[in-house]
Parts: sequence; structure tokens; C-alpha cells
Amino acid sequence: MQYYEDDKYIEKIRTRLLRRIRRCNKLRLEIEDFIEGIEDSRTRLVLQLRYIEGKSWVYIYRQLGSSKESYSRMIHNIYLI
Repeated sequence: MQYYEDDKYIEKIRTRLLRRIRRCNKLRLEIEDFIEGIEDSRTRLVLQLRYIEGKSWVYIYRQLGSSKESYSRMIHNIYLI
């Protein structure tokens, strides 16, 4: 009997995880659509590198050719705040 209960538990967890994965995939698509809709290419690049590719602020400001990390954060904050 113990195995049956374990199987039910595992299936419940599996179902929950699959639901969360589908939700995450849906949210990712919404985020990508939002970022693709940004007209300013520099702002779009900052948000894509940060939120889609998971890059650090240091990486982003270097990609922008800036000498200050705060530059990429400033672009981010001006758009989102």
C-alpha cells in the first residue's frame, strides 16, 4: 500500500511542477513580447540582456560601450520606474 500512496504523491508533485513550468513559459513569452515592443534599441538591449539572457550589469554596460555600470542601470530605471 505504501508504494501506491507514494505514486499518488509523486504524480501530484509532477502535475504541480508541469503547471508551474507552463506558467513560467507563458510569462517568459509575455516578457519577450514586452521587450520586443520597446522602440528605443538601447533600452530594448538593456532589458533583453538583463531579463532574457540574465546578464550582469557589468556585462551590460560593457556591451553598451560605457565606462560606468550605473549607465545601464540608469537606462533600465528610466524606462521601468
